[in-house]
Amino acid sequence: TPFRSIQLVPVVAKHAAHVTVFQRTPQWLFDHPGYLAPYPPQVNWLDRNLPLYSNFMRFRAHWLASPYLSEAKRVIDPDFVDPHACSAVNQRLREERLAFLTRKLGDRPDLLEKMIPPHPPYATRPVQVDSNDCFYDALLRDDVTLETDGIATVTPAGVRTVTGIEHELD
Repeated sequence: TPFRSIQLVPVVAKHAAHVTVFQRTPQWLFDHPGYLAPYPPQVNWLDRNLPLYSNFMRFRAHWLASPYLSEAKRVIDPDFVDPHACSAVNQRLREERLAFLTRKLGDRPDLLEKMIPPHPPYATRPVQVDSNDCFYDALLRDDVTLETDGIATVTPAGVRTVTGIEHELD
């Protein structure tokens, strides 16, 4: 799925000689400081020793989520007019996501333009990433290439895009 690949690219880029990302549709990335940090020992202890602890935490995260996020996920305001958002709350979320995107890729307008999703936030499943080490950071590496042309076919040597360019892959 696109969600897992977005989260996988930064890890793979640190070990591969070169990574080519074939993007179908850009996604909104929701940044969280420390998202990739290991759990503290206390959390691991709770997972091992307290029955249903992980279920409780999942329930807490989704049921008790702030009204701001809950409303953004479920409300479409028919009176709200904006070609990029479906409500005032959703528009604020979009502005926050754009600010994160600009903070990461602002020096590369070519990448910035390609990474703005054509849909409002929460129109698809949100993609959680670490604020300091994410897909956008990987795209800035010299050994990572973003390819936005559609894939025409997979060949014995790699991938050919609809523009006829063949990307040799191993």
